[in-house]
Amino acid sequence: MNAHIFREYDIRGLVDQDLTEDVVELLGKGLGTVVRRKGGQSIAVGRDCRESSTRFRDRLVAGINSTGLDVLDVGVVPTPLTYFAANTLPVDGLAMITGSHNPPEYNGFKVGHGKTTLHGHEIQALRQLIEARDFEVGRPGRSTPFDIVTPYDHFVRQTVRVGRQGMRIVIDAGNGTGGEVAVPLFRSMGFDVGRSSARWTRGSPTSTVGSGWASPTTVTPTASGSSTIRARSSGGTS
Repeated sequence: MNAHIFREYDIRGLVDQDLTEDVVELLGKGLGTVVRRKGGQSIAVGRDCRESSTRFRDRLVAGINSTGLDVLDVGVVPTPLTYFAANTLPVDGLAMITGSHNPPEYNGFKVGHGKTTLHGHEIQALRQLIEARDFEVGRPGRSTPFDIVTPYDHFVRQTVRVGRQGMRIVIDAGNGTGGEVAVPLFRSMGFDVGRSSARWTRGSPTSTVGSGWASPTTVTPTASGSSTIRARSSGGTS
């Protein structure tokens, strides 16, 4: 196992080179062990729309379940919805499978216990636990799908006040996961999300991740010749 995949704030590397399916299952065992030793019983797991994310989900969940913990699988969602799940559901840890803004040959994991993610020395302690194969073993846990988008949308609509109704906006989701949540949510809040925009052609998520580089401040011309600042989510996590 390549120790360099354990970074300051996440675990990240090249798919099938640094991050193999066996490594991902070991990561699940390590995370499950950390959460169980802190008295936890379940973990929320989300993923982005990368080609590797679904199979990595399967192996991560298998590793977590082997430690006796249950999983609430919140599906393909932007990273903030997995954090929302960790803070609103009766779970004791979280794992988000995402390569963030990196190209599709990468993937990664943001993991934590309680309501926050591991970072710094905590991630290195997780690495050491995995290298030592110091895992808890218990009666296999269960994995249960859970719709987190509906309660998240309800929370946003109840807590965010919108001024002028009918404001026309442009969403360039860059084929990332965010488009699946953002477009219907903004419409439900009274915004006019223009389907005819050139940027809308990149609204639906694809497993090849992202149209162009994921810079949140890139200024590009719209179909009408004016400029717009695009919110980009290569991998669907912005």
